[in-house]
Amino acid sequence: MQALAILGVVGVVAVVLYGWLAGERRGGSRSSGSGPLGLRSAREILESREQMDADDLAQLLEACNARRRRRGEPERSVEDVELQVTREQHDAWRAV
Repeated sequence: MQALAILGVVGVVAVVLYGWLAGERRGGSRSSGSGPLGLRSAREILESREQMDADDLAQLLEACNARRRRRGEPERSVEDVELQVTREQHDAWRAV
């Protein structure tokens, strides 16, 4: 029974030591918030998602404006799209 307890403690210490050494080898720092596994904080994930959403919106708007230019229609800005969405949501709420 004692051998099993010692083996368990040694195993836990080995796993912790391995994780710590792996983080040092990969250049992980405690101050950045990323541990030895390369995990990101919730704030970093949220910021990257917001940036991807902004990039997607810019790309979509550029494609729509290119099509509108080919048809001779005026281009739309982000504000125009937001105003249209707000109006449609308002109309949908009034219809309910």
